Amino acid sequence: MALTRRNFLCGAAGLAGLTLASCAQNPAPAEEDSADQKKPKVDVHAFDKLALDGSAWNYDEEHDVYYQLGLPYVLDPVASLYQKLSIYVPGAYFESKAHGATYECHVKEDSQVAEIPQASAPILLPINCGDFGPQIAASTYSYEGLKTYLDAGCIYVFAGCRGRSGGYESKNQLEGDGSFDGGMPWNITDLKAAVRFLRYNAAALPGGAQSIYGMGLGAGAGIASLMGVSGDAPCFDLYLKEDGAALWDGRGNPVSDALTGVLAWTPVVDLTHQDGAYEWLYGRFSQSESRATDLWTSALSQDLAGTYGPFVNALGLSSGSGEDARELSLVETGDGLWSDGGYYQELLSQLEGAATQFFEHASFPATLSASIQTSAGFPGGQATGADSQAIAANVAQSATGEAVSSAPAISVPSVAAYLATLNSTSQWLSYNPSDMVVRIADLRSFIQACAPASLPCTAFDGIECKTDENQLFGTGTHATLHFSRDIYELLNHNQSTYATLSGWQNTYPGDWGVELLEKNAQGATVERRGQMANAFNYLVGETDLLGSAKVAPQWRIQVGLAQSVVPFTSGINLAWCLRSTGAAQQVDLTCVWGGGHDLCEVTGAAPENLVNWIKERIPQVDESERTQ
Repeated sequence: MALTRRNFLCGAAGLAGLTLASCAQNPAPAEEDSADQKKPKVDVHAFDKLALDGSAWNYDEEHDVYYQLGLPYVLDPVASLYQKLSIYVPGAYFESKAHGATYECHVKEDSQVAEIPQASAPILLPINCGDFGPQIAASTYSYEGLKTYLDAGCIYVFAGCRGRSGGYESKNQLEGDGSFDGGMPWNITDLKAAVRFLRYNAAALPGGAQSIYGMGLGAGAGIASLMGVSGDAPCFDLYLKEDGAALWDGRGNPVSDALTGVLAWTPVVDLTHQDGAYEWLYGRFSQSESRATDLWTSALSQDLAGTYGPFVNALGLSSGSGEDARELSLVETGDGLWSDGGYYQELLSQLEGAATQFFEHASFPATLSASIQTSAGFPGGQATGADSQAIAANVAQSATGEAVSSAPAISVPSVAAYLATLNSTSQWLSYNPSDMVVRIADLRSFIQACAPASLPCTAFDGIECKTDENQLFGTGTHATLHFSRDIYELLNHNQSTYATLSGWQNTYPGDWGVELLEKNAQGATVERRGQMANAFNYLVGETDLLGSAKVAPQWRIQVGLAQSVVPFTSGINLAWCLRSTGAAQQVDLTCVWGGGHDLCEVTGAAPENLVNWIKERIPQVDESERTQ
């Protein structure tokens, strides 16, 4: 299936008739009417209810932290358990006086924390949504895990959001009443609404909420990345309006949900093509379980791998600039699996660079292990019931950088022993310590030795429609739905071949195709929602599909190579696309050789590394430019 940039964005012909109310225009700023110079176009008091109460700050005197917990960030929340946030501010940024049991706080204009002046204070927005689950802001105060961020001069905001499914609120227990939708795009919409809440209250916050950074791991990193490429994208307008998000401020000026930066660890950024990416990177090198040669899913695995080349080529990736620019594309090989070209060679170069960094910093004897975590475990989330121990463990890992491993650790006495282990079946990796040169023979050998497939064929849009991602695209009518047009087209076109193999059901193509066109309450099909959830749709091709969006100028992308939970090409492709399109000012990509599905770093711990990265890059805001 050949893809151009146009049909990469629009999908197949089934999309031609789609009309979507969710692409309404952004709310215009208030303008003066020619007949009445003082009459605004919008109700400037529409969002008064969202104003931050400056006299309701609590104070942790021991650690010098002001905080407010459980603040609704939308009008009349329909999912009030989730649609709340908590704010933690370094004490030095405020001047205050006691106001009963709380404190009345005002921004101290000439204050500074660490090297960060108040006017440039950044806001961190952690996203712990492992497996696209919900997150709940803490309702009780805890300083655990916050020190690194607050001592560095960052404002820390933990915002709850809906997860991959909807729910129900009891009128007698919570503020709302009745059922609410979840999944895509409500999880992202909620967090966009939280950003708008902060911008609506800019004058009451240090830094004026001008610099906001989203950060997460895996699915959470994917959400942060989508927020980073879709700032103020009009396709979210209908959802934001229905959510009760702040659309304009007290002067009638539009409120933005654009981010300043994104810090992402092994992000999931394009679910609609993720199954093809998985099979190209991992699945085609396996012949076990769902890829056993007698099963129809083995043939599907190879066919899905064959869709990856056209997908990559539609991105128009390149490396370098000017005369040094080189096209990063895949060339179709005799096996139909696109295993050559500039993209393939650059991918091997990334692996070799990561290995070189590993040998440069590794100390032998060593104990090696790559952990698998579903959530980044950033602090600020509500620990409840059975989840409390897991959250506490993740916070501890986040604070120390020591991974909680689900894989057995391997003791390696020396570099030679490590190389012998990796090359036990074939000589594919060479390392010359004298000049620090690493050579990798081919992708297959690396995958089989370091990151063999751990998920079945159709790891994301599951054949039986039972994955977390299937739930993410469910509606009020059906809890789970198929969302991949790539898979549907293969089922439809190759069903006569698949039918000769074990496990095939003739109902697969028809059921899949119908589900792609099921609409949510806002009139958007599953396929349309998949487009909104594809980060590349905001970066390449025409803008008439999703509308123009603001892209975060700063990106830090860490990719774990020793895992097969998320295709590591996902984060690499995002970095390359941001660079080749020029959409971002700075894109730092690091592939971590022994990194798992965790907060992987070449050296050091993630919290310290991320705050240092932000401190070096935050815009220095002149006080006269502060948002009013």
